Formats: sequence, structure tokens, C-alpha cells
Amino acid sequence: MTDPPHFRGARRTVLIGLALFFAGALITLSPILLGRGSLNRFIVVFGLVGVFIGGSCVIHGGWDWLRGRGR
Repeated sequence: MTDPPHFRGARRTVLIGLALFFAGALITLSPILLGRGSLNRFIVVFGLVGVFIGGSCVIHGGWDWLRGRGR
């Protein structure tokens, strides 16, 4: 039995959110490897934005997935 389109969209949102979350976390932690520098704070800001967007996608996609299971 195939999943309805609602489940596929929610699953895709969660997977994309996880990818963004981990990519943002890696970008946020990259100044550890790069050392001290004046531009590192901007790299961390972009990483944190990625973490927040990814986390939001995971939360909202997971919520849609759970809400669709009850139908």
C-alpha cells in the first residue's frame, strides 16, 4: 500500500529539515577548525539560521505526519 500524498510531503519536509539541521550544525562548528578570525561570526550566524530553519521543518513536518496518522 502506498502512502497518501500528505504523508510523502510530511516525510520529505522532515528529511529536508534534518539535512538542513545537520548542515547548519556543521557550518556552526566550522570555526573550531578554521581558528580565530573576524569572519567566523558571520559563518556561525549562517549556520545558526540553517539550524533554526531545519529544526522548524522537522517539527512542522513531524507534526503534520502525526496529525495525518489520526485520520
